[in-house]
Amino acid sequence: MKRRFGQPVTGLPCIFENAQHMKQESNNAVDGSNRRREIEGIIASYPSLNDEQLEEVLRYLKREASAMDQAMIASNPEITRQYRQLSRDHYLDRLHPTQVVVVSALGVALALCLVVWGMLM
Repeated sequence: MKRRFGQPVTGLPCIFENAQHMKQESNNAVDGSNRRREIEGIIASYPSLNDEQLEEVLRYLKREASAMDQAMIASNPEITRQYRQLSRDHYLDRLHPTQVVVVSALGVALALCLVVWGMLM
């Protein structure tokens, strides 16, 4: 069956492609679950992590983990204390102080602009 541009493929090749796609998604889900468990194991020994482990955990939580993975890690009762301490120490669940300063400065600048505009009008 030859595919032409703009024509949908029907029949057996389409079913085969869908099956491959579903199998790949299933494998990705298993890999993600294994990776999450690996990170949970590292977090379990939190205050005594070496620099490489800490960097790996932070990179995973900030850049790789889905929202669901983060929620599952945060709600794991076996590592709740360690995860909370990690989050507090590394600003995982809140703004970093420099972010607070920048947002505050922008708010003040906006307020000043509104005041000046009000005087000019």
